[in-house]
Amino acid sequence: MLKKYIAAILSVITIISIIAVPVCASETMYVCNVKDSVYLRKSPGSGSYYTTIPVGTAVTSLGWQKGSDGIGYNQVLYNGQKGWVKSEYLSKARNNALAGETVYIANVKNSVYLRKSPGSGSYYTTIPVGTAVLSIGWQKGSDGIGYNQVVYNGQKGWVKSEYIKKSSSSNVVTSAEQAKQIVRQRKKLSGNYTITAKDMGSYYLVNVKKSGSEYSCHVSKETGAISNEAGGGV
Repeated sequence: MLKKYIAAILSVITIISIIAVPVCASETMYVCNVKDSVYLRKSPGSGSYYTTIPVGTAVTSLGWQKGSDGIGYNQVLYNGQKGWVKSEYLSKARNNALAGETVYIANVKNSVYLRKSPGSGSYYTTIPVGTAVLSIGWQKGSDGIGYNQVVYNGQKGWVKSEYIKKSSSSNVVTSAEQAKQIVRQRKKLSGNYTITAKDMGSYYLVNVKKSGSEYSCHVSKETGAISNEAGGGV
């Protein structure tokens, strides 16, 4: 009878352990779904904390537990300090750009809005595809869509995260026409002019002629960035 009782207790403990710790020990996860940082709390549900962890930071997840507030928490290791972070602010995928990280405008034909707030219809300006910007945070907008806070030409604003990418092997600029459009926008071309673009492998060589003046540049296929500019007056 005693053996059956002990076996039953051990079975319950095993079940609780499985339920309480669904995350693999020593799993790398990333802080996300928050504007600036999260608390590294002293216990699950506690208002006391050791420090804060910036958005995008990699931490080591050691386990999971429901807090005193009924919310799920991951126990994590950050800079040698163990503590607890709300599970909703952790992700296995590094799907949000790091604060202070250079990223590029992508997945759009011409440009994106630099919005005044996440989900707002008001905006400061537009940012051409391929432009490098500094990402300084992330937040879910009033429309339920994710936005990165970025700095562009000294102006802070918000861009939909779906239009942000890190430099990779995939190309932002995929056609000569797109390369020409980038130059039209960056140089704010108007009036009578001719523009051509030639595929040079990793970039497009774009040439503009207007009123006896000539301008040329390279447009990177990978990022859409302009370099090797020559000439002027356009």
